[in-house]
Amino acid sequence: MRYLMIGAGHFLDGNDKQSNVFAFNDLLKQSGGNSGNYMIGEGVRFHILDFMDNDTDTFEYMPWSKFRLTTSAQLDENYDQVILAGANMINEKADFSFAYNKLAATSLPIFAMGVGAQAENYSDGIKVPTGTINFFKLIDERSASIGVRGDFTAYILESMGCSKVEINGCPSYYINKNNKDFYIEKNCEILNSAFLMKRDRNKYKSDMLLKEYQSAALRECIDKNFKLVVQTDYAEASTAYNKVMVSEPWGRLKKYFSIKKEEEQKFNNFFINNTGIYFCWDEWVDFLKGVNFSYGARFHGNMVALMNGIPALNITHDTRTKEFCETLNLPYIDIESLDKKYMTSDELYDYANFDNFNSQYGIMCKKFDDFLRLNLN
Repeated sequence: MRYLMIGAGHFLDGNDKQSNVFAFNDLLKQSGGNSGNYMIGEGVRFHILDFMDNDTDTFEYMPWSKFRLTTSAQLDENYDQVILAGANMINEKADFSFAYNKLAATSLPIFAMGVGAQAENYSDGIKVPTGTINFFKLIDERSASIGVRGDFTAYILESMGCSKVEINGCPSYYINKNNKDFYIEKNCEILNSAFLMKRDRNKYKSDMLLKEYQSAALRECIDKNFKLVVQTDYAEASTAYNKVMVSEPWGRLKKYFSIKKEEEQKFNNFFINNTGIYFCWDEWVDFLKGVNFSYGARFHGNMVALMNGIPALNITHDTRTKEFCETLNLPYIDIESLDKKYMTSDELYDYANFDNFNSQYGIMCKKFDDFLRLNLN
């Protein structure tokens, strides 16, 4: 079998250390503007490679930029199955007409997993572009089932006319499926935490609540010498990557966090020395060495920590993050709760309960393997 993966990309490979090979803007563009997207693609790649017969099967990832330039005839000639690494693909703006038109002209089976829809809350509908509806109806026709993040995404897909939907969260959740002893244990007395901020959206009420909470939480992180993980192109990202502060992003940071004159030096030092953005799995994991708790509003950043055995608590702020946690038995707290009462990192650590995760992880992995076998031809 010749497997072609499209959609979310995977982490950089081998010796391609990010700082030695690529410019920051190029890396960010390749990730779709969010380094956490690589965790999605990494999960999909892991499962395909784990399933493959290395003597006869082949695997290739094709970014959307190359996919757009590839003809339907070339796809038919060079591949036997297309696998979509899904992300936040079902919304009012994303139009996948180009993918539908190209793949509809092939005879290839198409398999999708990790597909997500996003709205502010579960009661909201989504006006999905026709091209995206057609794309997922095509996948529905050419696969045994479509893997989606949770009940809300399943409902949206079914309203689009897709009948074969399976709820199983994100493929990255299952990358420890072959480790029978994998579980999450809380046993630390002194926290050394990694905090994950989200501030690349100003659309929902939750975004303003996040701003207020994160401003306070960041000051706690600085006072306790914690680490900060960033994933998108905001001022702290370029500073973390280049390890130098320049005037333009510093001005934006001071404004957003209302940094006072007497706070400037410690904020500056923290963003340079304690902050990281990563596009390579090994470098991300290295940054987390010594961390014993991860928390914040970035689901896939928390997933990197969790899959390395680090307790992680998600702060949910929309349907996407909440349905992920509900599907995968992950502890979470909604940003509206934190708006009512600020909780310190110690309080959040005590709040996080992994009993359901630990008891269900092996069962979930078995079900996901069955889903893979059903869909991988």
